Order: sequence, then C-alpha cells, then structure tokens
Amino acid sequence: MSSFDSIFIEGHPVDPGQQPPSVQYNMITSGYFDTLRIPVHRGRAFTDADDEKSSGVAIINQAMARQFWPDQDAIGKRFSAKAATGPFLQVLGVVQDGKYRGVVEPPSPHFYLPLSQSYIPLRTFHVRTSVPPENLATQVQSQIRALAPNLSISELQTMDQALQGVNGFLFYRLGAQFTGTMGLLGLILAVVGVYSVASYAATQRTHEIGIRMAIGATPRDILKMVLRQGFGTIGLGLVVGLAVAFAGTRLLSDLFYGVTPSDPVTYAAVATLLFAVALLACWIPARRATRVSPLVALRFE
Repeated sequence: MSSFDSIFIEGHPVDPGQQPPSVQYNMITSGYFDTLRIPVHRGRAFTDADDEKSSGVAIINQAMARQFWPDQDAIGKRFSAKAATGPFLQVLGVVQDGKYRGVVEPPSPHFYLPLSQSYIPLRTFHVRTSVPPENLATQVQSQIRALAPNLSISELQTMDQALQGVNGFLFYRLGAQFTGTMGLLGLILAVVGVYSVASYAATQRTHEIGIRMAIGATPRDILKMVLRQGFGTIGLGLVVGLAVAFAGTRLLSDLFYGVTPSDPVTYAAVATLLFAVALLACWIPARRATRVSPLVALRFE
C-alpha cells in the first residue's frame, strides 16, 4: 500500500482545505474484491481487459467518493494523483470502506489500481480456502515456487494471525488483559472490603442482640432486623456506587472500542455479587449471635 499527498479532479480544482492528509492506494488483480469479500456498491470490479493497453482506470472507496464528489455519482469521473494536467484515471466502481492502516481508523479516502497498469514487485498474495488455512501453507509455498522459483516469500500467515500483530489487535488485547486483571483485583478487594465492614458492623451489635433476646426476641426476629437494616445500608451504597461508575464511564467513553460503556449485564452482575456478599456478611454474625446464650451476649465486648 502506498499514498499520494494530493488528488486532482479533471476540470475541477480541489480546494486545498478539501484535500485529506494523504490518499492511500493499492495495486490489485481482478479477483481481489471477491477474495476479500469487499462489496462493490456501484460500477464494476477490474477485469483482465484492464491491462497496460487500455486507458487508466481506478476503483475508489465510499470515503473517497464522499470526499471529492459529494452528492454526485462518482462512476465515470476522472482524477489524477500526479498532476492537474494528468494522466487521469477513470473511476470504474465504488467499493465499501475498509481498514488500511489500523483496525480502529476512521473511514479515509482510498483507491485501487489494476496491477497490470501499475506494477511493483513487492506484493501480498491473498488465498481464500474452505479448509483450515494452516493446512494449505506448504501447498501454497510449493505452488508459488513452481510458478516463480526466484520469488522470495518473506512471510506466510493467516488473516487471524495478521490481525494479532502490531497493526491489528495486539495492543488492544494487551490493554484489555491489563485492565481486566486490574478490574478483577478491584472486584476482589471490593468483595473483601464489603464483607469485612458488614460483618464487623453486625458483630458489634452482639450486645444489643443479647438484650433483645433477653426481653423476648426470637432468633427469627433478630435475623430479620439485622438483614433489614443491612439491606438499607447496602442498597444506598450500591445506588451511589452505580451512579459514580456510570458517570465515570461517560468520561472514559472514548477509550472503549467494540463495547458500550454502560453495559447493563455487567452493572447488574457486579451489583448482585456485592449485594449477596454484603447480605451474607450480615447474616453470618447475626445467626452466630442468636445461638449464644443471652447472658453470654450481654457480657460481649
């Protein structure tokens, strides 16, 4: 993939402010779009007739069509990437926008040239197969060497392997693993903290529980009282925590990719977990206190 700094439209000067920083382009063969399953929305793809004997042609993406021919049909338009006087390339088709330099880049102008008209020796060969691509690696290498014995194969990898590299999802995967680990540690600390605080608060009421049992309260009454009061404290804490978390994700929304910052399943799962832990932390010491003799509970410090 290469790039040009300027694009010249035949008969219409392009405002410098309309020029993108650079326009990427690829040299491809006639089966490229079918192999990569890139839809051709208008016009046609290249054929074997688009060779060095025919006039210069190009296929552009939707972003380039919007950039240089807004509210117009780009098919048949002519442009040059070299000079205002040409040579000009005629637009044969408009294809769907793609990713050319990174997996999260915004749509940018891009065009394709037939390899037979713009040949360079450094090429990428794409193969689509109905069987696991790893099983064809040796056969593909053998076939290439049979067709071009002097051709050097610099790298052979599947599309999934390519997407795991530096220009793919590598840094995003590392970032997700790091933040996932930190989030898990934070959740563990939150669970331990909630359990410790709730358990300590319930344990501190052992003396009160002894008094209530001495004047006739049943173990069931004690459990209901502790859980009811714990429910109020826990509920208030969860409401405040969810509000703060929701507001915080609004500030970090630009850092999310492929997920929404307000995933209801995540919020519900974490809130349910913390709520269950807090209730358990209230229930255990309260139940333990109801099994102690009121006289022992009254002496508890």
